[in-house]
Amino acid sequence: VSMNYRVGALGFLALPGNFEAPGNMGLFDQQLALQWVQKNIAAFGGNPKSVTIFGESAGAASVSLHLLSPKSHPFFTRTILQSGSSNAPWAVMSINEARNRTLTLAKFLSCSKENETEIIKCLRNKDPQEILLNEVFVVPYDSLLSVNFGPTVDGDFLTDMPDTLLQLGQYKKTQILVGVNKDEGTAFLVYGAPGFSKDNSSIITREEFQEGLK
Repeated sequence: VSMNYRVGALGFLALPGNFEAPGNMGLFDQQLALQWVQKNIAAFGGNPKSVTIFGESAGAASVSLHLLSPKSHPFFTRTILQSGSSNAPWAVMSINEARNRTLTLAKFLSCSKENETEIIKCLRNKDPQEILLNEVFVVPYDSLLSVNFGPTVDGDFLTDMPDTLLQLGQYKKTQILVGVNKDEGTAFLVYGAPGFSKDNSSIITREEFQEGLK
């Protein structure tokens, strides 16, 4: 079973502490899908008492976060994490960073208001496509591993930062398989090749491209 869930600002925009925009909507989408599996998988020949959740990269971070979220624990038995975890540097934003990025997006969308309630109301009235077009500008620097909007501590799905919860032993004790893909990081090396652009036509020959991968 695969699942769809909201990403970017539509899935993770947050004003921590405000019940109207607590964040982590994408993770709750995943949790809802896990509930669906529990209720329906038997009809497809599956066993609701033996559910393994698997994720790669950002998906692995999500799986790791479900291990840290007690509300998700009844919905799965074991996990597989491939090339990611909840304590990766890109996986979870601090509440201050989450708030700052939301306020930055609001500014780009002319939604800077005197209070958060008005900001949220303004953002809700924006076309989703306009939000998607502007969310890429909230991070002031260009990085291949930058995440514009992601999970944060909301006091509900995630009660504290992953490192803290892990140190306190507040996670589901179960079977966990962890792995990576061989040489998967080489996919990013090409972006460092002189003359190569991921956004525009590259001023680079095929030979130079291949040389940049070595």
